[in-house]
Amino acid sequence: HIAELDQQTTYSPVSYGLADYGVGLSYLWEGRCALAEQALRSALSRAEERLNRNHPVTCMLAALLTQACWDGAHGDDTGALLAGRLNLLEHQGLPDALIAAYRTLARIAEHEGRQDQALNLLESLFSIGQARALLRLQVVAKFELTRLHARHGRAESAIALSRDLDNLLRNHEASAQEIFIPWTQLHAELARAYAILATQEGCPLSDALAAAECALRWAISMKRGSEEVEARLL
Repeated sequence: HIAELDQQTTYSPVSYGLADYGVGLSYLWEGRCALAEQALRSALSRAEERLNRNHPVTCMLAALLTQACWDGAHGDDTGALLAGRLNLLEHQGLPDALIAAYRTLARIAEHEGRQDQALNLLESLFSIGQARALLRLQVVAKFELTRLHARHGRAESAIALSRDLDNLLRNHEASAQEIFIPWTQLHAELARAYAILATQEGCPLSDALAAAECALRWAISMKRGSEEVEARLL
């Protein structure tokens, strides 16, 4: 009983919530959406009970759960999970939580035919990345914008955005954290493949294949399960 009491007083609900966040993020990194959803759904329930619905840790768990549900094709309640939480995430959320929230909401909007809303969400993510000097947010926003335009046949916009992403990485080459360079290069290669595939002429398909194969190598080296599948499909 004394050991149990010590454990309860030593670790706060915030500590447990952050530990659950790390577990969920690890599953999502590997593309194991079902395991991520299972772990995060129970973690979110605990956090809402012990903290509150709008605590930063609770909101970050909700963001990861939203991605897990959508990527795992169980996206019926994703909108409700993030209702009223975006503003807090914008100001206090960790980068991966912000990426999960805005990326997923943008893909949902695109899937439902609301491209304007999807574009607004991705542009907002890019602006937040600029304001908070978070390169990864800017990279994801540019990649998702490239992907969206390519999927809807707007080749010129897709090519321009892919080039913007390349320029963004070149401009931050000296200051970029070395640990994230493979991750940023993965997204740049995926964007390039999407953009080339959207182009009807002027770019040989061999260039798209080369970009997709390069992205695949990056994804495998980092054990990024979802991007590995995406690169193979491309």
